[in-house]
Amino acid sequence: MIRRPPRSTLSSSSAASDVYKRQMWWLLLGLESMVIVSVVWRLLTFYAAKDTSKTILWMTGFGWSCCFFIVVLLPSDIAAYIHNNGDDSNSTFVIKNDSVLINMWRIIYWVTFFGCWIILPVTQSYHEAGEFTPGGRFRAAMVENVVIYSVAAVLGIAFVAYIATVHHLSGEALTSFLMALANAWGLTLLVICLGYGLVEIPKHLARQTNELTNLRFLQFKAINVYENVKEAQLDMKEVAKELHLTNGLLEDPELQPWMTVILEKCPPGYLEAAAETDRYRNRSRDDNLD
Repeated sequence: MIRRPPRSTLSSSSAASDVYKRQMWWLLLGLESMVIVSVVWRLLTFYAAKDTSKTILWMTGFGWSCCFFIVVLLPSDIAAYIHNNGDDSNSTFVIKNDSVLINMWRIIYWVTFFGCWIILPVTQSYHEAGEFTPGGRFRAAMVENVVIYSVAAVLGIAFVAYIATVHHLSGEALTSFLMALANAWGLTLLVICLGYGLVEIPKHLARQTNELTNLRFLQFKAINVYENVKEAQLDMKEVAKELHLTNGLLEDPELQPWMTVILEKCPPGYLEAAAETDRYRNRSRDDNLD
């Protein structure tokens, strides 16, 4: 019985074939990465507003690219495992060193982890902060996230301590419980997001094919948009009145430049209307006094 020689003693043609396949794998990985970047950039330019900050675009694109790269890396991992652990040596993807894929998975995991729980939340809070200076925005963003994570940590520790006390969990059992809890959290998000996508996307496409249904939906949506616009206009009028009164009462010259920045961001017409309303009230009050 002739046995198959080990991989270390394969012929030169087989070794050259493995080298060629590894080169093709890296080439395909690079091409797929370029496709991912192109698709992400297309989605960002299509859905993002024109005045969106470049920082937000870069951070969003980076997060999407990491998520999409998992779809590219998973088939390669499966193919490499089949080749390195099976009897079929004709696999398209050949990676002799499993540490390459392991390191890639680790990089994707930790980059996604820190991006999801630290970088993206801080960036979002930074752009939503009302401070005028970058340092003030960063401090406000850090304080907001520290407060949120502190409350979540206290509640999580209390919950885990309660479960461990009631059920008398040991160290190993507690570790298994935390791993199961983390997996349950991830699977719950996966089911919710994937289930919504599997239901909503075909429903949206089916709605687009029916002109009457699409027209009724747009008419219903137009009513909600109109009501939201009217509510936003009323809120803006109240804010403009407060800005006008605050600007008139402001006496500190050091704060006047910041007030000017706020007034410049107010839509045109609202401040004039607030000033006209204030003059009318003062005139009416003077007439009553006379």
